[in-house]
Amino acid sequence: DFLGAGPGIQAYGGRGFFYTASGLEATGGTIDGNYGGSGGTGVVGRGGGMGGYVNTDLPGGVGVHGIGGTGYAGGIRVGVLGESLANPGFNYPIPNGVGVLGRGDEHGVIGKGTVGVLGQSTSPDGTAIQSDGRLGVGTHAATSDVHVRNEQSAIVTIEADTDDLNEFDNARIEFSQDGGERTAHVGYKAEANGDNRFQIFATGGVGPVSIGTNAQERLRVTHAGRVGIGTATPSFLLEVRGSAGKPGGGAWSNASDLRLKKNVADLENALETLLGLRGVTYEYKDPEGIGELAGERIGFIAQEVEGVLPDWVEEGEDGFKRLTVRGFEALAVEALRELRNENQTLRAEMERQTREIEALLREQRVSLAWQARLEHLEALLARPTTDR
Repeated sequence: DFLGAGPGIQAYGGRGFFYTASGLEATGGTIDGNYGGSGGTGVVGRGGGMGGYVNTDLPGGVGVHGIGGTGYAGGIRVGVLGESLANPGFNYPIPNGVGVLGRGDEHGVIGKGTVGVLGQSTSPDGTAIQSDGRLGVGTHAATSDVHVRNEQSAIVTIEADTDDLNEFDNARIEFSQDGGERTAHVGYKAEANGDNRFQIFATGGVGPVSIGTNAQERLRVTHAGRVGIGTATPSFLLEVRGSAGKPGGGAWSNASDLRLKKNVADLENALETLLGLRGVTYEYKDPEGIGELAGERIGFIAQEVEGVLPDWVEEGEDGFKRLTVRGFEALAVEALRELRNENQTLRAEMERQTREIEALLREQRVSLAWQARLEHLEALLARPTTDR
């Protein structure tokens, strides 16, 4: 037996019963005994095996560290830090410790291990890494790779920038698929300008991003950035299949400040332009297929409008023409102004003609009065002298 208090004891091919500050290093042979130092590495086994048990009540340190060999403490197969229940041979009653910290092919939490314990509890609501590699928090029956369970609220917290120094810190969940070809993340993304934004972000070859309720997709953002509500194949930057409301009514706003505009000129021939359009009634051949309303509709024909107001018509990726009415309000206002001006001109002309007619009528009345008097005089002169 070896007993010492120096930097350690090396035993070659024998059995060691030891108390030491730095630990014991054994090459070959076996180790069976108790260790009670003040931290550091309890036992380092190089080759050989390890029998019996190792018992310590230390506040820290590594119980067993195996390097090489094939025993419990050999071949980097079992490492113990804290209280271990993985093997009855290791008993470390250290409070708040880690059950098993292993680096190996058979047992381990860190590395390639398939079985390991990280603060494992014997109660059903403890934390466990199962033999299939799944991590259960609050459950020993994880049904997914990470399963968090609680009888009340189950909350997972991701916290970054704990020093509150506003560095480019991110608190988010990263997703990767197909060897990193498809990636996405959800969480905070720090920008160079100091803006810390919350993102739902997809990169690489990721397909559309969807939001759904009641097992149905409600909103989709395509890879090209188009947003569809009620449709999975939006043809426009924003497409809504169905009804949409705007509280308060009115048209959508656009930039209209004079300070933002140039080449401002009066709109001419607005009435003629509007009258160049032909309003029609029609029905769609396949309204559901194109997301339009069934039944009789009122509107224009895009090909006809294109000859009058080409700015209103564009061709979609599917080859069909689309109609977007732009500036109709201005056309309507100026057309009404033109009608008013024409009406005022006609009214002025009618008033002038009325005045002329009234003057002629007055002249005619005077003329008729003189004519009546003249006829009366002529009648008097035509009488005999004795009758006058």
